[in-house]
Amino acid sequence: MASFLIIGGDGIIGHALKARLQSEELEYVATTRRRLSENELHFDLATDPDHWPELPKAEVVFFCAAATKLDACEDNPEATRLINVTHMQALAAHVQSYGGLVVFLSSNQVFDGSKPYRKADETQCPVSEYGRQKAEFEQWLSKCPTPSAILRLTKVITGRLPITEAWQEKLESGAQIEAFDDLTFSPLPIKSVLDGLMLIGKQKKTGIFQLSGRKQLSYYDIACKLAVKMGKDIKLVTPVSAKNAGIRPQFLPRYGTLDCSTMADIAIAEIDCLG
Repeated sequence: MASFLIIGGDGIIGHALKARLQSEELEYVATTRRRLSENELHFDLATDPDHWPELPKAEVVFFCAAATKLDACEDNPEATRLINVTHMQALAAHVQSYGGLVVFLSSNQVFDGSKPYRKADETQCPVSEYGRQKAEFEQWLSKCPTPSAILRLTKVITGRLPITEAWQEKLESGAQIEAFDDLTFSPLPIKSVLDGLMLIGKQKKTGIFQLSGRKQLSYYDIACKLAVKMGKDIKLVTPVSAKNAGIRPQFLPRYGTLDCSTMADIAIAEIDCLG
């Protein structure tokens, strides 16, 4: 039996987790929907479980795969729920049948964003379809007789935000840029996510855990920081409304932070998303 299995090894978190396990010389197997390579097995959660390949048994299984696009969940709730709930349940039942520990990556979107620093034991209250699907699977998993781990995350950042490159190009030429002042998030460094997953995996912790960026930022905040960093006039940055631009209101929570007391041993660095 392998020590660790990563479902979704080609995603942002799954890919980084593979590198972390390799650096610590820990045995693992990862699945992928795309390319095949050493220590990777082709597996797609969207396919019928009756056609799934035989997955290797592992002591700890990290569930890093999901249908994560917010608009897709709103526009195609049945198709995305099949992946995020129905097939996820089938996979979890399989892992639990041989005694493996399910480690499920969830989201702050299981809450409605009406107040900051939600605690892990607060009642879920999602307003987006993605959040409802995450909450539904969380509830199912929590009721299973076999203990599991749920790790809720805010927006995970691996480096500078892609949009900052376009902003920088315009600012360098002295052009005006626009940035949403009502689209906010709590940037969480990928290193903290990996630290949390390794702590749960190595110690086989069970329960509900949360990791969050320490502060909440809007895209306007980040654009202003970029202008200052470049020595440009902050007046070149114009705040605009994401809601007026057509972004769905359920994607615009007032608060996106989570209480991190369940993972008090994990250090969370402040990042500015500018690289």
